[in-house]
Amino acid sequence: MLRLYSDCAYCNRLLTKHLPKGDRHKDARQLIYEEKNTFLTRGHRIKDNGRRGADGRMAYNSDIEEIINAVTAWITEKGTAFDLYCKLKELNNSKGY
Repeated sequence: MLRLYSDCAYCNRLLTKHLPKGDRHKDARQLIYEEKNTFLTRGHRIKDNGRRGADGRMAYNSDIEEIINAVTAWITEKGTAFDLYCKLKELNNSKGY
């Protein structure tokens, strides 16, 4: 369980470090975090009341590894925030989320 949580935290640290900073980019970051969390919760999106109904910290190891691989590939390719959003959105669509 500790490894799972540390992998999830590692993914969050990667995103925090490499996504654009500042209020100007807040909406873009939120869209990316939403796609990441939707993937980790296997399709649970935030409802109108602000609740997701699932927690990404309880994600499957294989899902966390897949997200980390996607994020590290994006970092290696020196992609933009839009590139990462498209990659995560495509990943969610491929799984039917």
